[in-house]
Amino acid sequence: MTSVNTVWTFHSAQAATAAYAPLYTVRADAHTDLTGRVRDRNPAVDITLDPCYATGEEITTVTAQVSFDDGATWAKVPVVHIADRWRAHVLQPRGENHASLKITGVDVSGNSVEQTTVRAFAFG
Repeated sequence: MTSVNTVWTFHSAQAATAAYAPLYTVRADAHTDLTGRVRDRNPAVDITLDPCYATGEEITTVTAQVSFDDGATWAKVPVVHIADRWRAHVLQPRGENHASLKITGVDVSGNSVEQTTVRAFAFG
């Protein structure tokens, strides 16, 4: 079963007027088929962080981790910045059937989002 947990960390203070909290939505696209499976043993996962308000600050850091045991252990995955998104490559170890992803993004002001998706996609 897939589960998703998202945690936001941001700085706040009392404002004289209404202000938006600096929250981001994490989108991770492993280019799965309609059953949630990837066919490639080394799928590219495209990552975008969209602000939940009109304008967002520049995202300065995105990291990704993968787990093949439903989040009991995690390993770092290389992430590269390409135009308006980030890309992580996950290599399927032999015998593993699914992958979980933990993605963290940090903006220029130090606000962050961490999203963990257990069983984000299946292999095969």
